[in-house]
Amino acid sequence: MIIPPFTPTIRDGNLYGRGASDTKGPMAAMLMGLRRVLDEDGQPPITVWFSGTCNEELGATGAAALMASGFRADMAVVAEPTSFKIVYTHKGALRAVIETAGVAAHSSMPHLGTNAIYKMMPVIARLEKMTFPNTHPKLGMPTLSVGTITGGSQVNIVPASCRIEVDRRLLPGETREEIIRQLIGNDDVTCTVTEFYPPFEESLDSPVIRLVAEASRRLLGRAEFITPPYATNAGAYKAAGIPSVIFGPGNLAQAHTKDEYVELALVEQAVDLFAEIIRKADGYLCAK
Repeated sequence: MIIPPFTPTIRDGNLYGRGASDTKGPMAAMLMGLRRVLDEDGQPPITVWFSGTCNEELGATGAAALMASGFRADMAVVAEPTSFKIVYTHKGALRAVIETAGVAAHSSMPHLGTNAIYKMMPVIARLEKMTFPNTHPKLGMPTLSVGTITGGSQVNIVPASCRIEVDRRLLPGETREEIIRQLIGNDDVTCTVTEFYPPFEESLDSPVIRLVAEASRRLLGRAEFITPPYATNAGAYKAAGIPSVIFGPGNLAQAHTKDEYVELALVEQAVDLFAEIIRKADGYLCAK
């Protein structure tokens, strides 16, 4: 980064630092929204849990562990830098390592070995040509990308192993198991899932969507909806049966950048919005 990543700096109304936009700004707004309700109302009208799970960027393992623990709630608001636009659906992601095994031999006598890289070549060709008959009216088609390839130990040894890493984006309705079967196909390979984000979709008529939309209309004068291709913790919560929505201050275009920042005025607006969501949630919970 071209800024001190772990020393927050305020300049021209922006707070600069690693994670300022994604997702420390939205997280701080949630905490301060809850603080405002406690200070002004004494206690919230509902039970509110704040969850700051780890490792959202690398498999959402914190959210998955929280769900595996048995924790449940009536609804979840997932804070992300959405520019106050409401996310009600997004793709999931499955990342996997595919490996082929060979037999090492001296390169002067390759017929005595089995070349694992050669065995991987038709696998990659099949994945490159893979088509997807399913589509989503907002998210489009699934995608697949081979991101890394490694194999062999040195040039004069027939390689005994080869591995690739694959990123497969899922649509709502697709499952982890069917994606693994697609990746393996009929090839002699092993497939190990390294990260999995369930796809996410919530009805626009869902109480949690209507709650956030009404709060947005009251305080911002608008309620805008978007359907981004990225994955979030909301997929894990929805897969566990918790109705969810994604919403918060900041712009994703500023996330993961060399000079990441969040506009403090937007964080302050978000405090108002999250406090409003807490105060009005009871009516929407009763409407379930």
